[in-house]
Amino acid sequence: MTTAKNGTPHRTNRVANMTFPPELLISFHSKVFPWYPGDLLSTGTPGAVPIEDGDLAQCEIPGVGELANPVRRAR
Repeated sequence: MTTAKNGTPHRTNRVANMTFPPELLISFHSKVFPWYPGDLLSTGTPGAVPIEDGDLAQCEIPGVGELANPVRRAR
């Protein structure tokens, strides 16, 4: 998986290196709420980087897909 800011890769790591594997996280959270198509499982990041208003925060897992979110300051 790769995290990026404004199209520039910041950190890359392997899902296998996660502290808690995705299947364990899904099982754990399934005990308290249902999953629906389109739901996201936020697992953290392989390396945080400061973000600011106007940035584009991105992540990608090959074979799974990409997610990009514009950053907006709360008013």
